[in-house]
Amino acid sequence: MKLRHSTRLALSLFVTTAASGLLAAPLAAQPVGWDASAWELDDSEFEPESGWHFGRLENGLRYIVRRNDRPENTALVRMDIAAGSLDERAEERGYAHYVEHMAFNGSTNVPEGEMIKLLERLGLAFGADTNASTGFDRTQYKLDLPRADEELLDTALMLMRETASELDFDEAAVQREKGVILAERRVRNGYALKNTVDSLEFAYPGALIGERLPIGTAETLEAADAAALRAFWEREYVPSDTVIVVVGDFDPALVEAKITEHFGSWRAAPSPEQPAAGPIDPDYRGTTDIYLDPALTETITLARHDAYVDRPDTRAERRAALLRQVATGALSRRLQRLQRSENPPFRGVSFSTSDLFETGRTTSLGVASEEGRWMWRWTNTVARWRTASARERSPNNSPISALAWKTRSPTPRRAATPRWPGRRWPWRAAISCLRRPPMRSPGSRPSLQKRPPPRCSRRCAPTASRSTNR
Repeated sequence: MKLRHSTRLALSLFVTTAASGLLAAPLAAQPVGWDASAWELDDSEFEPESGWHFGRLENGLRYIVRRNDRPENTALVRMDIAAGSLDERAEERGYAHYVEHMAFNGSTNVPEGEMIKLLERLGLAFGADTNASTGFDRTQYKLDLPRADEELLDTALMLMRETASELDFDEAAVQREKGVILAERRVRNGYALKNTVDSLEFAYPGALIGERLPIGTAETLEAADAAALRAFWEREYVPSDTVIVVVGDFDPALVEAKITEHFGSWRAAPSPEQPAAGPIDPDYRGTTDIYLDPALTETITLARHDAYVDRPDTRAERRAALLRQVATGALSRRLQRLQRSENPPFRGVSFSTSDLFETGRTTSLGVASEEGRWMWRWTNTVARWRTASARERSPNNSPISALAWKTRSPTPRRAATPRWPGRRWPWRAAISCLRRPPMRSPGSRPSLQKRPPPRCSRRCAPTASRSTNR
């Protein structure tokens, strides 16, 4: 069982459901059926709030149920499979997304072309109420039910079970759907996707995430056939990697009985390990990249990496994480306020720090400038950043100051005394690396290729700098 995925999924589902606008009915005293080990939350100091019902079938499938009566007489059903593009082998790139498409193209009890018609007869609109999505680490199937009646719940769970274990993979249907998927890839394969691919390859050299975009490659999609897709589906769609979520105006006991009825006979199978998204090297630094496309806004990004830290789910850690978010948000708002000023030093600015799955952590600052003025905009941004960070170092804001420093540069290799990078980071060295970056795309401007960029010293804290312009 891919427990790491399950933990993220469980927490995200709680948040997503709470944000859906459904208000809970009167709550029970304790969550029903909660087992922290089933969700890899043994070290957590918290339990889910009351009102949730958890369960696990003998085959390993897990489920989450909650009764909500706002809006009245409605419900949602989700099926999450811990299989995404990271689970694909080199020759299977794009298969997780392809399988998602095949879920609507025939199964044991629902002939090809009949699923959408069936749902429409029951009042569901394709796209609005019926959809699916594929990411790096999971695939999710979604049904929003317009009525909370037992017949509709039966149909929804039946269709989810058909997708999980009963797909046909008829060769003719596979070939017909191939044209749809290739067309989708052609539409997406514009300047934005190409820039994303280049960014991932530069920022995370050698990492699997840069080679496993969910849309796949033209070569692997062209080579796909029914047997290959079925092999991927049978290997990755297993009960222990599946979570069913039902939230709505239903009696939880009825929903649990229906889940057992529809999924209890699904045969258990081994859960393959999900490959890591990395590797990510925390010492990767002093490198520069420039990517050119006439459609892109001129943007400069400075980034650095750090190792992933698996922190326990404690009150102290949640408080520290919240303060880090407050510090990051405060700095971002100050930069955005400058962006709205009469003569802003940049056209756009972004600052973020986040984990890349459980492989590493990246902190980045991005500045969008007017064409040809990126150097002036960048130096002005750094100066404003130093001013903003100096305020964070004031005695009245000392807790935020320390956490802001950790957010900006969360590395255990530095001295314990937190110092803001405006004083310690060699910004001039970082900027000098950007002055004459090497060209990485065909047709680049020859004038920018005259000399290679100077080498950054090992003291240069930023991991990498990257520029996109015309």
